[in-house]
Amino acid sequence: MSEQYIKNGIYLVLDPGMELDKLQQQLVKISGCELSAIQIWDNMQHLQEAEINEVFDIVFEIFGDKNIPILINNRWEYLNDRSFDGVHFDHIPLFFEHIVEQIKRPFLKGLTLNNDLSVVSVAEKYGFSYFSFCSMFSSQTSNSCEIVHPETIKTCRQKTEIPIFVAGGITPQNLHLLNDLDYNGVALISGIMKAENPVEQLSKYTQQLNLSK
Repeated sequence: MSEQYIKNGIYLVLDPGMELDKLQQQLVKISGCELSAIQIWDNMQHLQEAEINEVFDIVFEIFGDKNIPILINNRWEYLNDRSFDGVHFDHIPLFFEHIVEQIKRPFLKGLTLNNDLSVVSVAEKYGFSYFSFCSMFSSQTSNSCEIVHPETIKTCRQKTEIPIFVAGGITPQNLHLLNDLDYNGVALISGIMKAENPVEQLSKYTQQLNLSK
């Protein structure tokens, strides 16, 4: 079990629908890089259970012995079968207390936020570990999210000390546009996993993060 908090920096989101060999190759390339966390996205509708388990096996084989939390998106039931460190929820589920009881062990809890901050106090009550705002910019992988206003993040920071990550359409070229915001890291998917040189791309993001702090 990794430490029960999310470090500042790059939070990597993996698409389990990505071609398996390509997924493995990219993960091996970045296996020595420092990451805040890894999340397996809930894009599994067209996958058989055996295929899902193959993705899990690859991720845990490469990152399971590193001090990087590994989270599953929404599908909290997997925490009873696999050594996931936490769950990233798109929304706070109904009967959340029941879910916590079913998991029966401490786990990291992440939550996607948009411009509606009404759930922040509820998330604090339930001990959520971090928030991820989606989407800061438009992109192919964030087309299901509304564009988040910078003022929303400023207001959220005034309301809570829970770590804030930003996501959606973020590139090394536009990251500086978020310099005025107080956030803890950037959540990325295609920006890293589709890069020809993911290590170099990670470095570009990290350099911009350092400049923005």
